[in-house]
Amino acid sequence: GITGCERCLQACPAGAIVSAGDTVQVDPYLCQGCGTCTAVCPSGAISYACPRPGETHDRLRAMLEAFRAAGGVDPRLVCYEPDGRFTDMMESDAPVSVLPFAVNALASLGIETWLSALAYGAADIVLVAGRGTPYTPLTQLGLQVDTAQRLLAGMGHAPQRIRLFAGDEPKTIRQVFSSAPPASLAAASFARFDDKRTTALRALDHLSSLTPSTPDRIELPEGSAFGELRLDTDACTMCLACAGLCPTGALQAGQQGLELQFIEAACVQCGLCSRGCPENAIRLVPRFLSTHEQRGQTRVLNKADMARCIECGNPFMPRALLEASLARVKDNPAFRGDAERLFKTCPACRANATMLAQVLHTGPPRG
Repeated sequence: GITGCERCLQACPAGAIVSAGDTVQVDPYLCQGCGTCTAVCPSGAISYACPRPGETHDRLRAMLEAFRAAGGVDPRLVCYEPDGRFTDMMESDAPVSVLPFAVNALASLGIETWLSALAYGAADIVLVAGRGTPYTPLTQLGLQVDTAQRLLAGMGHAPQRIRLFAGDEPKTIRQVFSSAPPASLAAASFARFDDKRTTALRALDHLSSLTPSTPDRIELPEGSAFGELRLDTDACTMCLACAGLCPTGALQAGQQGLELQFIEAACVQCGLCSRGCPENAIRLVPRFLSTHEQRGQTRVLNKADMARCIECGNPFMPRALLEASLARVKDNPAFRGDAERLFKTCPACRANATMLAQVLHTGPPRG
């Protein structure tokens, strides 16, 4: 019942995606195949099927490798949806350094594809949206391009290595052809497509390694799929509800539930933890850590100070959680007197006290 990531629901221009509890449902009769949902999905949970992401990735890599093997320099990638006039123009007027890359749906190419293309040696990437591209896919593409440009700029690369053009295709091609291409980057060695997020991180690691002056962190706009969590340790009761809600394992209950741990590389900023925290102690902070080791490091956000049972003295629950529970029921008449004492006992002593009360109430067993 807690709302988490809604990127695909909000991005679908046809209203074809609806929430279905712990998953989503796509109405095939409403879906127009624009692919916007796949572009905004941070985890790859929803992906385009024709072609599949791995096939697009392999085709892109093979094209750039073949271009370099033939002696080509500074390849410029132009991604577009097949259109008779535009296709003819690309085949007849494009310089040899321009590589046309037709796709069924432009929005189906996410940030992991663009970054991989740069990592494989493309000088720049131009996304050409035709005049018939709906407003919502165009807007979402623009937001994704903005994030990619911020990442490139933060790492010391020219942000205009990834550009989005919309409207008049002939004018777009003239603009692309009239400008000098930036120098292509050293090609990466990774070849396989793992999953959307891992592929994006692999490409970012390669791009970051090419600029030794890359800062430790790059600030990103709200809604980005990379970031950390800020925890108010004074408000946190160590109930670990956030760890139970986290779908990617970014939040974990470490040390047998005595620690709240966080792995930034796994966090997709879905918001389930912040919305599910009963104390409102979690805040999402979009950013990108440029160092692979820092992203993958397990950080301890909070440690539990355990309360001890007033009967046996054994630790049994976080003290802050016990105090928060007592505060919530202090005005309830059912929890006055001995009931409050039971809160401060461990489950074993509580069970013993309950059994003893039943024996005293019913008397000793006969026979």
